[in-house]
Amino acid sequence: MAGGFGTRLGHITRKKPKALVEVGGSPFISHLLLQLNSLGVENAVLLTGYRHGMLRDYCGDGKKWGVKLRYSRETKPLGTGGALLLAKRKLKGTTLVLNGDSYMPLPLAKMMDAHRKNGAWATILCMRGELAARGAIDLDGKGMVREFGEKGKTGIGYFNTGAYLIGEKALELLAKLKRRGELLSVEKSLFPLLATRKKLFAYKGIGPFEDMGTHEGLARAHSVMGGAIFLDRDGVINRNRKNYVLKVSDFKFEGRALSGMKKLSGFGMPIFVVTNQSAIGRGIASMKEVDMVHGRMLSEFMREGIRVKDVFVCPHAPSIKCKCRKPKIGMLLQAKRKYGVNLSASVVIGDATSDIEMGKRAGCKTILVKTGHGGKDGKHKVKSDFVAKDLEDAAGKLQRLLSAGK
Repeated sequence: MAGGFGTRLGHITRKKPKALVEVGGSPFISHLLLQLNSLGVENAVLLTGYRHGMLRDYCGDGKKWGVKLRYSRETKPLGTGGALLLAKRKLKGTTLVLNGDSYMPLPLAKMMDAHRKNGAWATILCMRGELAARGAIDLDGKGMVREFGEKGKTGIGYFNTGAYLIGEKALELLAKLKRRGELLSVEKSLFPLLATRKKLFAYKGIGPFEDMGTHEGLARAHSVMGGAIFLDRDGVINRNRKNYVLKVSDFKFEGRALSGMKKLSGFGMPIFVVTNQSAIGRGIASMKEVDMVHGRMLSEFMREGIRVKDVFVCPHAPSIKCKCRKPKIGMLLQAKRKYGVNLSASVVIGDATSDIEMGKRAGCKTILVKTGHGGKDGKHKVKSDFVAKDLEDAAGKLQRLLSAGK
């Protein structure tokens, strides 16, 4: 939903739609589309209104982010429900609805599983926090929404993040509520009715939750938006070998690496692998052979439902004074240039001090895993922000970091 006027941002949105306001170095909408792609979403509809042409000119067909985009334009304000109904012909099955000015980790696969299991007509992604100026949600022990209040409560509780799964039956009911000439609100009209029919459920997510629709929220979003997860390869994802991982048969996953990757994939942050492969520069292996190893790794990830956005390789021998070999930050800068990654909101996970030093130089949070070198290579005197037993433990520590909003 990207059709609002953004009046709370004053002069910032006088000449551009809120979704095009820059956060972390890129328009806000680009972060959302990158996140959707990292979750495996292939098709999206932008519900536009104010400054529609600017959004369409910037986003185009969505190819840049790997998401096929279509548009539904309201010529006058219709409310959240009216905007959805206008786009109804472009929607099929269960639809993920997002606000164009909010960002949070999206546990989409788990949310979909819960939605189906509960037989829900709609499922809200909720989080626990301060309720002031937020929609409050009262849940039973099974996640069914007993009461949905759009706004007005204070204190700590579960609040509506503005991310929903809405099924076809809910959209049909919404159409019956429509009255000519009136704004139609999903939150005020549909959700309270679904709650009385015991068809509205909520899934509990983890933070941070950022609403950049206010000046305060926009300021916070600049520091946390657009982050990514950067992973070293050897010793983190796969087992180290003294004589390099030269061919596909040499590649063996570290214990709990796949389970850790699954958990990381659920955070909705793009994942990149960044790896020094000096065997190429030394003439021991070819780039084609390394690409085959990565093909094996990525195909296994795909079978497990794990998405890696890209793999960056430094092929140079240590004697070459390149800009990409760790601990230099060249590979991280490549990700920043190509995908608009906000490095200060990113995390580097590695087993060697060169990984941690690289992360520190780029302003990232760092997690040292005790697999592989376990930080005992002694090449750099640097201390990581966190230490984890393995990749699954690192995912757990990152989850707590996100939950704390840091």
